[in-house]
Formats: sequence, structure tokens, C-alpha cells
Amino acid sequence: MKEDLITFETAKLAKQKEFDVEVEFYYTYEQVRDSFSIKRDFNYSEVISKNHNNKKESHEVWTDGVRIYNSYSSPTQSLLQKWLRETKDIHAEVLSHKYKTKELRAVPRSYQSIVDGDYFESFDSHYEAVENSLTRSLKKL
Repeated sequence: MKEDLITFETAKLAKQKEFDVEVEFYYTYEQVRDSFSIKRDFNYSEVISKNHNNKKESHEVWTDGVRIYNSYSSPTQSLLQKWLRETKDIHAEVLSHKYKTKELRAVPRSYQSIVDGDYFESFDSHYEAVENSLTRSLKKL
């Protein structure tokens, strides 16, 4: 099963809400170019996990009092769900719907975002629904 990383926007929000778990992947953001990229920590053949939201391990670069480069931890969606559940007691979930027509032909699935029992809009992909649940959960904090 493939583990999906959270989006850059969700990573920024998680950092604001003090997500503090060590991860392999992180986003870097360059303010001057207004661009971001995903990177992975490794030392030759060994993967290194770090908390990129921690100021000590963050890759911040300042010029004339302006932050021009910053890093954001990029956990998998399931790791962020677990962190929300275990540290903040917030449950970000997804409900899968598979509808049938009168002719009993399957209609494509839809996925509904759920946060602490509140149901929100539906999405065509599981990834989008989970991402929506995560961002709604982080905004609740």
C-alpha cells in the first residue's frame, strides 16, 4: 500500500500547529521565488529522520532580517492522522461511498471527509478526502 505525503499547504499548517514528529521527507520554500520543493534526508545509503519543524533542525536562511528559505516536515497522511488522534484527540477520517444504479452497475466511488463525527463534502479520490480531513482538523486547533 502506497503511503501518501501531505501537501505543502498542509505541511505549513501542521508546522503552525506544532507538529513535532521526525520524518524522512520535508518541503523547502524559497520566499524570493515563491516556490517549494520536496526533499528527503539521507546520508549515502541510510535514510535520516528529522523534525524539520524544530528550529534547531530546520533549514532556515535569513538575509537582512527576511526569511528567504524555510523547511516544513512532510509526514505521510496516516502519520499526521495518528498525531492528531494521539496528541490532540481529533479524529480525521474518510467514509467511502459506492453507489449502485437501478441496473446494478457500479458508479465510481466517492469519499467523504469526516472530522470528529462532522461530515463534510465528498471527493473523487481518497487522497483528496483525507487531505481535506487533515486540514480541517488542523484548523480546529
